[in-house]
Amino acid sequence: MPISFGSGEGIMYNPGHHRHLIIDHFTKYAIPFDKRSSQHVKQTFNEIQTLVQTTKDDIVLDVACGTGSLAVEFAKICNKVIGLDLTPAMIEKAKKLQAINTLD
Repeated sequence: MPISFGSGEGIMYNPGHHRHLIIDHFTKYAIPFDKRSSQHVKQTFNEIQTLVQTTKDDIVLDVACGTGSLAVEFAKICNKVIGLDLTPAMIEKAKKLQAINTLD
């Protein structure tokens, strides 16, 4: 059901339409995003790992995981990593990266 914002001037928010726009946008950018993020993944991972100090006993939840680059890095340390993303094209890239790195 659409949610009305404002003073009733017809400003509407339709969650289903918004979700479609997000998926459409990130589907178009899955390949460029993958190339760009892979250049910085080690540095980003090291910065996060310094802060959170995950161990093999931790479970990592990567929300909006994109192409899975960070999830793969955490999977090298942790026994369980879960990656979630709205965009099927991003999840497809993440699954390919998972297979390349022979991760379950």
